[in-house]
Amino acid sequence: FEDAPRAIPMAEALLDHPKAEMRFAGGWLLHLLNLDTAYEKLRRAVDDEDLRLVNLGLSSYSILIQTKKIAEPTYDKLLEIGARLPVKTTKLRRLLWPWLEFSISRAEATDLLPRVAADEDWPRLVDRLPDLSASGRQNLVTTIRERKTPPPGSRELLLKLTGDRSSYVRD
Repeated sequence: FEDAPRAIPMAEALLDHPKAEMRFAGGWLLHLLNLDTAYEKLRRAVDDEDLRLVNLGLSSYSILIQTKKIAEPTYDKLLEIGARLPVKTTKLRRLLWPWLEFSISRAEATDLLPRVAADEDWPRLVDRLPDLSASGRQNLVTTIRERKTPPPGSRELLLKLTGDRSSYVRD
């Protein structure tokens, strides 16, 4: 990777290829470049028909959200993505290399919701609790705790989480 930024447009162009293998190769390269501009381009993979590309696109969303480099509202977009994903963790068929396999579940998208929720979105999170993983529910509690003022609906969320089956969440 002597000139990684120059590779971004070439890899992005592969995201439009008719074959899933080529789209995945372009997406994987964007992921490996580990640059914000590459993650920004890879985000559109969440709209791909192939869940392996959706998985790569979600990883870029996650990184951009964690580093606070995503600007537009993404709550409804993440709900839309989550609706397309299987409820339970599903192993995805290998595409290019036999050693590279992924799993995906609805929690991949919904676990990101607390990080992007605007005040008006918080009451809607109660309905999403069953879709969050244990880690996602614990991050929800952490997000509420880190805010200067509790978001609307946070009391109901916390009360529901006091009986969570995971001690990781309850503690």
